[in-house]
Amino acid sequence: MEFGLFLQGHVPNKRVAENPDYEHVSFMNDVALAKEADRSGFKYVWVSEHHFLDEYSHLSASETFLAYLAGQTERIHLGSAIWNISPPVNHPVRVAERVAMMDHLSQGRFEFGMGRGAGSHEVTGFMISGNDATKPMFEEVVREFPKMWRQTDYSFDGEYFKVPTRNVLPKPWKKPHPPMWQAAGNPPTYEKAARSGFGVIGFNFSAAPAMTPLIETYKKAIGEAEPIGDFVNDNDTFPKPQGVPDWPKTLPDPNLEQVEKRIKDGYLLCGDPDEVYEQVKKYESTGADQIVFGMPVDMPVEAALESINLFGKHVLPKLDKDPMHRSSRMRDAAPVKA
Repeated sequence: MEFGLFLQGHVPNKRVAENPDYEHVSFMNDVALAKEADRSGFKYVWVSEHHFLDEYSHLSASETFLAYLAGQTERIHLGSAIWNISPPVNHPVRVAERVAMMDHLSQGRFEFGMGRGAGSHEVTGFMISGNDATKPMFEEVVREFPKMWRQTDYSFDGEYFKVPTRNVLPKPWKKPHPPMWQAAGNPPTYEKAARSGFGVIGFNFSAAPAMTPLIETYKKAIGEAEPIGDFVNDNDTFPKPQGVPDWPKTLPDPNLEQVEKRIKDGYLLCGDPDEVYEQVKKYESTGADQIVFGMPVDMPVEAALESINLFGKHVLPKLDKDPMHRSSRMRDAAPVKA
């Protein structure tokens, strides 16, 4: 099992009231968390892309943030979780260029996670009629990326975007291209991602045992994949759920009894290293390849850094004994197409 860290540039209004520059503080805190995760043996850091949502979507230009992290870290893989590939939000050619550039700047450590965005408030801000309208956009766009990376005379005449004959540059550095991942939140999407040969980034607010059927669905379908990319990325992540309601509503701080219940039910990790190790075993039993942790948004950064360090020192080595990243192993085994 591998481990990752999820960053989203959270900027609580109450923190801004205390410090008008807290947005900047939040960005610098996330950089510090990523660097500590790199030092502590975490294999991945995943960075969100959201738009127009106070408190929640300040990492909107995550491609810039990820490029900065490429120069601040050494071993950890850097993933987009996710980049919205709907053409009105991010033109597909620009996405293909960014993916290839990140592959160069990170020395092959970039993981390309993609999706359709999160919620109508975001997508309608780009003059898309609603969430349903992004589904056919995704299907049209996603098949074009490997062609852009491979071909020198690429062209496309689709319903949602068009490109005259052009050479999309740069090309990925480490062939054939970065691992491709799709965001998923329900069984049909898990299966669809698997059949496309994508890794799946599971955004599910469920207790650990409830994830098992979704992962089983993915693992069953991945064996029948007809990959859109140049290789099958047999990989699924399990972001640690916090049981939060839809934004902008938030849960009140839990009392001790509620904390104990969330630990027992598989929603939360808390305790000394031995206790956390036993709690993580519940997630391992689901069959997930990777668990991604989101630090509590109001946790002091010093405590978050210490938690990452302690987990990396006392828990992670017992569960992740492979020095190589799983996605790198599959990418390196892929035949390079002409």
